[in-house]
Amino acid sequence: MRTELPAQDGETVAGLLDRAGRPGDAQAAGSIHVNGVTSEDGPQERVRPGDQVWIDVHGEDVAAPQPPAVVGAFPAPFTTGVGADRIPTRVECVEPGSEPCRAVTEALVSLGLPAGSGAVGNSMADETLRVLVGPWSRLRNADEAADLIAAGPARSGVYARFARDARSLEILDPRGRPSETLAAGAGLVAATQVPLRQPVWFVTGTDAAGVQAAAQAFGPRALGQKLAVVIADGRALRVPSVTPPRPDARPNA
Repeated sequence: MRTELPAQDGETVAGLLDRAGRPGDAQAAGSIHVNGVTSEDGPQERVRPGDQVWIDVHGEDVAAPQPPAVVGAFPAPFTTGVGADRIPTRVECVEPGSEPCRAVTEALVSLGLPAGSGAVGNSMADETLRVLVGPWSRLRNADEAADLIAAGPARSGVYARFARDARSLEILDPRGRPSETLAAGAGLVAATQVPLRQPVWFVTGTDAAGVQAAAQAFGPRALGQKLAVVIADGRALRVPSVTPPRPDARPNA
């Protein structure tokens, strides 16, 4: 459940919900995200006018009770920053001149952001909001944040998993069990965060077609109110999946 209410300077998340007549939401929340980034202070997190506050109420039996970053507040955190800081944005691409790279960069520039672009790995990771664009086979060893996604949702908060050969993509249920497997043309838009660094977004896929599909979905219509998005056959699929796991599925912790 995502809450978009006008915040006042210095107000806390709990105060915002109290003023909106929903005081119980803060106490019941499984996780709180401000501008798409998990809140370190929970209900006592201070918010500013324009901040996007997401209250996620869930049970205890989930693989990622506190996802470090989510895509559903887009265009935050690019337009809002993280905490009190506005942070430079950079698009890093496996192929800097490719159509997906241009599409993602133009989407950010259209928001009034001076988003730079270049090759993967050519930025200050601690000081920049980065969007990595390219097939998973090329990104999976290119960045520390990719290691989190490969490790599973308990580490990354991303309920999707690529096969070892990167040619297929599994959608996971809330416990981290596979519910559906997609092959050629599957894309993923997801965000995660290495501790003490800024969030990293991934626009990726099983192949070039999947990356192109993910780049086309890089906007509020497809991403809104979702932890992450898998693109398949022109559809933006919410993850984690709400369909039953496969009979042979085991939790991906």
